[in-house]
Amino acid sequence: MNSELRTLVKGTPDKCVILDRHGKEHTLAPLTLSDLVEYEDEIGMSLLNREYEFKMTHLAYLLYLSLRKEGLSSDELSKRKYRVDKHGVYDLFDLKIFKDAGVIFTDIIRISG
Repeated sequence: MNSELRTLVKGTPDKCVILDRHGKEHTLAPLTLSDLVEYEDEIGMSLLNREYEFKMTHLAYLLYLSLRKEGLSSDELSKRKYRVDKHGVYDLFDLKIFKDAGVIFTDIIRISG
């Protein structure tokens, strides 16, 4: 991993932190089965499809599903009381995220179990 990449995405096997375009750190939250069902409904494709073509839209939505949970209590999560919408998450990042898309996707899946 090069030093520039480490400034954008860093973590351990159980935790991953990503920097937004303002340099603020955000901890990625693990995804649940409910999140993946929501992802498939939104994207219209399954991650299980062998002919799956990963697009930036897919990465952006996975980031939204993870980062919308940041800082919420268990009660807020169970009631789906998210403080940010998908466009709020999308606006956190600039085009530098393109070069790290594969690492970010892998880290989200890794921390999700």
